[in-house]
Amino acid sequence: MNKNKYFGTDGIRGNADNLLTNNLCYSIGKFLANYHNKTNKILIGRDTRESGERILHNIVLGLIDNNAFVYDLGITTTPSISYLLSHDDSYDFGIMISASHNPYYDNGIKIFAKSGIKIEDDLENKIESFIENNKTYNDKINDELFKKYYQNTSYLLDKYLNFIASKYVFNKRYKIAIDCANGSTSIFAYKLFNDLLKQDVTIINDKYNGKNINDKCGSTHIETLSNFVKNNNFDLGFSFDGDGDRLIVCDQFGNVCNGDKQIFLGARYLKENHKLKNNKVVVTIMSNLGFLFDLENENINYDIVDVGDKNVYKCLKDNNLSLGGEQSGHIIYFDDLNTGDGLLSAMYMLNIISYFNASLHALTKDLHSFPQIIYNFKTLNKDELVNKINHNDDIKNYINTLTSSGRVSIRQSGTEPLVRIMVEATDDLRCKNILDNILLMINKMI
Repeated sequence: MNKNKYFGTDGIRGNADNLLTNNLCYSIGKFLANYHNKTNKILIGRDTRESGERILHNIVLGLIDNNAFVYDLGITTTPSISYLLSHDDSYDFGIMISASHNPYYDNGIKIFAKSGIKIEDDLENKIESFIENNKTYNDKINDELFKKYYQNTSYLLDKYLNFIASKYVFNKRYKIAIDCANGSTSIFAYKLFNDLLKQDVTIINDKYNGKNINDKCGSTHIETLSNFVKNNNFDLGFSFDGDGDRLIVCDQFGNVCNGDKQIFLGARYLKENHKLKNNKVVVTIMSNLGFLFDLENENINYDIVDVGDKNVYKCLKDNNLSLGGEQSGHIIYFDDLNTGDGLLSAMYMLNIISYFNASLHALTKDLHSFPQIIYNFKTLNKDELVNKINHNDDIKNYINTLTSSGRVSIRQSGTEPLVRIMVEATDDLRCKNILDNILLMINKMI
C-alpha cells in the first residue's frame, strides 16, 4: 500500500463516485466502531452535497454492523463537530462528510478524535491499511440494530449555535450581507444573525439542492458577495465556504478582507484587550509579505508554518498562542475553539469593528498587500512533480536569486490533483515575469 493513498492534508477528499466507494465508506465505519477494543460512540454530520446521504449511509452501515453507537447531526458545519466533541467527552470520534470548498461532485471524509481535533497521521495510516485489506461489505442494516444504535441528534446544534452567538460581546446593529455558498451555513445563518444577534441581514446562496454548493458563490467566489455588497449599501459582508470553516469578508465598498487581514485585525483586537498570548500569531508560507510587514509595524511577532490547519493548530498548541490561520480564511481563535470556524470568525469581525468604532474599510484601507499570483498546475502525479522541481538545479538557483522583492512557494495540493505555485513580488509585472520563468523551467523539465 502506498502511504497517503487516501488521506491528504484535510482527510480523504476526491471525486465522490470514484474515490468514496461504498466499500471504502463501510470500511471506515467498521474500523472506527471498535477501535481501542471498545464499543465506540460516533458523532457524524455532512454538508449539502447530493453524495452525502450515500456516503453517510455506508459509514453508518459499517458502524452499526459492528455495534457502534451513531449520533447523526444531519447537515451541519465541520467546526460544529469539533465544538461538540471538545465539550462532551462521551463521544469517541467525530466524522464530517464534506469536500469543503470543492465542487459538488467531490466529497470527503474528515475524522476527528474525541478532543475535537483531526486524527493523527499514524491513525490515518492504520485506516488506510484497513481500507486496503477489508473485503467485507453489508448493504443492509438490521432494523433492531438500527433502532438500538442510531439516533438523530440535530437538536445538539442549538448548543453550538448559542456558543457562537455568545462570542459577539457588543450590542451594535449592522446591515450585513451573508453568502452561505449553498452549503452548511445555510441552516444556521438566519437563526444566528437575525434571531440571536438581531442584526439587519440579507442572506444569499442558502437554497441548496445538492449540486449548487460553491457554484459561483461562497468564499472561493468572493466576487459574488463583493458585487452584492457594494451595489446594495451594506456595512459589510460575510462569505463562507461549503462546510463553514472559512470566512472571507467584504467592506462596504466590496473590498475583500481575506484571512491575512482578518488575522491582523484579530491580533490588534486581542492585543489591546491583553489576550494575544506571547504577542504572537501563527501564519503560513502562503501569507502575504505585506501582511507580515504590517504585523512587524504593529510590533506583533509571528511564526510561519506550512499550509494546513493541522500545522497551524500544532504551532498554537505547542507555543501557547491564541490566534493563527491561513490567507484562505481558515482562522483559529484557539482560546475559543481548536479549529477554524467561519461563524466564530464572523463574531470576531463584529467585535473588532464594534470595539474600534470604525468601519471595516477604515480599519483595512492602509494595510499592505504585495501582488500575488497562485497558479494551479494540473497533474495526476503531484508528489512526483514537486519532488522533481525541488531537485531541479535551474529552478532552485533561480528562486535563490530572488531578493526580498519577490518569493516563490511550490507545493502539492493536499485536496486536489494540483501543484500550487505561489509567486509574490513588489509589483504586478515582476510577479508575472517570475511566474512565466518558473512555468517555462517546469515545462522544459517535464
